[in-house]
Amino acid sequence: MASCWTRGRVVPTVVELKFPELETTSWTVLAAPAGTPAAVVQKLSEAIKATLADEKIQAKIIESGGVANFEGPDAANKLVEADDKRWGMLIKAAGIGVN
Repeated sequence: MASCWTRGRVVPTVVELKFPELETTSWTVLAAPAGTPAAVVQKLSEAIKATLADEKIQAKIIESGGVANFEGPDAANKLVEADDKRWGMLIKAAGIGVN
């Protein structure tokens, strides 16, 4: 769901600018190589969740203009797959290639 940027000047959402069908976000995930044992993924996931829950870490992220949401490995995989499909279709349709 779209939301307004909360730091600095007010920046309207694209919906407020009358483009309700446009939705985009930026995100960062920490990824492990394919085949990483589930126990290792779980341990990393727990450590990342604990780190992002730390008030000092949250303050630094907010200070730099970011927002940190921990959603776990399954949600991260779904996000990457959805964006790959969405933007891949756009790239193909526009004939965008690598130079």
